[in-house]
Formats: sequence, structure tokens, C-alpha cells
Amino acid sequence: MRLDSILYQFFGTSIIISSSIKKQLDFLKEKLPNDFKNRNELFDLGCGDGRITLKLKDIFKPKNIKGCDVHPSLVEMAKKRGIDAKVIDLENELPKGDLGVMWGVLHHLKNQDDVLASLKKNFQMLVLREPLKVKNKLTSFLELGKPFQKEEAKKLFLRVLGNQTQIIEYQNAIFVFWKK
Repeated sequence: MRLDSILYQFFGTSIIISSSIKKQLDFLKEKLPNDFKNRNELFDLGCGDGRITLKLKDIFKPKNIKGCDVHPSLVEMAKKRGIDAKVIDLENELPKGDLGVMWGVLHHLKNQDDVLASLKKNFQMLVLREPLKVKNKLTSFLELGKPFQKEEAKKLFLRVLGNQTQIIEYQNAIFVFWKK
């Protein structure tokens, strides 16, 4: 098991939420296209302990919110926060729904192309936020995993999701808005 997975399993997002993440959440709130708001259901793909999920709920204002994560201990924390969450390994199983949101999860996965292709099939709309690799190693460490290079990320999203994809870079992160 990788160090980032072990840290995440025990500490959840409590070691990840930083002032830069809060600024990115504010940016998302400002830039989120209106048709992504007030959807029937939002599925947080990689909800962790649910802290970010609750912030996403305030931004997207869905009628229902669900979450999933690979770590049972984090799913239990999310449930204690009132989130309908279950254990799912996104590399092997993906839920289906109206709106899927993946906040800083894709760079942890091995089969990124396959996961994105399945998400495209399973959801009507997707919002993804991924950290970009930066020279400041502390920032990259706090994100854990293997953040993308900017051009690498753009190529991946356009290759798999196609031209319906809006990509915006903000503060060492890339935001993707996609709809069928």
C-alpha cells in the first residue's frame, strides 16, 4: 500500500483541506455553470471523510447527495456527517447517475483513461478537479498521489471526454466541466 493511501485512510481530508483548497472551492462556486446546479443527484466519487462533500453540496445544491470511497473507515466518517456513502473501489466499479463529481481523485488511480471512459458512460454530467504538479514539493505532498502535468491533464480529458469538455486552470489545479 502506498504512503498516500495509508495517510488518507487514517486522516481523511483533515490533512488535505488547506487555504488553497478553500480558494479552489470558492472558485468552483463562482465558475460553476448554472446547468450543473440544482441537479436531481450529485455523486461524490471519492468522498473521503465527507468534509469536501458537504462543501460541494453547498455549491451544487443537489436534491440528493451520495458518496463513495475505497476506504471503509472514511465512508463511516462520511456517514456520521449525514452523507449516504458506501465503499466502492472506483477502479473496479462505478456508480451511475445524473451528476458525478470527482475532487482530486483521478491522479490516485491507475487506469485513468478507463475510469474516465466509464464515468462518461455512467453520468450525464461530470465535474472534475485535479491538482497540477508544481515545483513546491510541500504543496504536491499535501495533495498526495501523483499530480498531473498541465498539458498531460488537458490531453487526457480531451482525448477521453471529447470536445464537450470545458477546462479551466486555477491555482495549481485543473477544473473540468463535461456534459453529454
